[in-house]
Amino acid sequence: MTTKNLFAKSGLLYINAKNITASGYEIEGGFTVCKGSQAVVEEAPSLQKYYKNATRIRKSLIEQGILKMDTVKNVYIFTQNYMFDSETHAANVILGVSTHGDERWKDEHGTTLKEIRLRKMK
Repeated sequence: MTTKNLFAKSGLLYINAKNITASGYEIEGGFTVCKGSQAVVEEAPSLQKYYKNATRIRKSLIEQGILKMDTVKNVYIFTQNYMFDSETHAANVILGVSTHGDERWKDEHGTTLKEIRLRKMK
């Protein structure tokens, strides 16, 4: 499968925030975060309180070695591609906060996933 086909649904998207960089793409049935993407170490208390599932996913990814600590940069690194149920779950795990994933993931031009989807509907 070529890169072009892999990213056909949304194209490659990025999160650049909180001193981390992550990339991923929308696929049928989910959202894949690319190997080498970074995630914050600290979770916001609101994530732990209201989105315990994101906290459980982060813990599981760490236990499985999919998220590995980079002690030099003080971030977690994805050691392999990982598919989440949605872009929001991916963004919550990466940023350690409750957020709207479709507003956090952006293409190389800064267009949000939400805007990309709206354009496709027209």
